[in-house]
Amino acid sequence: MSSTDKSDDDAKPVELSGPSRSLKASVEKLRSRNAEREDAKTGRLAAERLRLENLADELRPVFEEVDPNDDRFEFTLVAGSRPRLWVDQTAFVAIGRDGRTYRMFKDTRNGRVVLAEIVELESMADIVSEYIAERVIARETMIESDVVPLRILREADTAPTRVNNLDRRAEPNSPAPRRLGWFLFGAIASLLGTIAAVIVYSSAAF
Repeated sequence: MSSTDKSDDDAKPVELSGPSRSLKASVEKLRSRNAEREDAKTGRLAAERLRLENLADELRPVFEEVDPNDDRFEFTLVAGSRPRLWVDQTAFVAIGRDGRTYRMFKDTRNGRVVLAEIVELESMADIVSEYIAERVIARETMIESDVVPLRILREADTAPTRVNNLDRRAEPNSPAPRRLGWFLFGAIASLLGTIAAVIVYSSAAF
């Protein structure tokens, strides 16, 4: 037996030192980490929703004064990955990433813009109230601009009648007098014809 074969026979497996690894332990560790992350996210969403509920309670008297027939406003708190308090169809309030700041957004043709960004609850309530008041006044102004005063309508109804009466008096050759003249002319011609026929018949009898 050669020295090489002898050295191969004497070789033994190398034992690895250190902590043992297992897939089960890794899966459990990952699940625990995800659960902690979800708990933190759930807690953050719950905190944001609570702040928006407080804002909604502060604005409730304002919401109740709005005309219920005005379908522009919604006043709805929507939960989700980012809770939002919708004011109307394009504006809403959300909480900033710091978990404290109220941020009011509005969707426009050019994209979403930030109308206000403030921490104090009362200040954001004032801003939302002013926004609602501006929308109400804008609609009232638009409605008033479409309404024609009753006096103007009455003048528009009577003015054509007066003009037509003046036109009839100013035009002696209007169709109505001409028709009356032709009627009288026809009646007279018919009468003269009848008289002439009577005379001719009388002469022939004698």
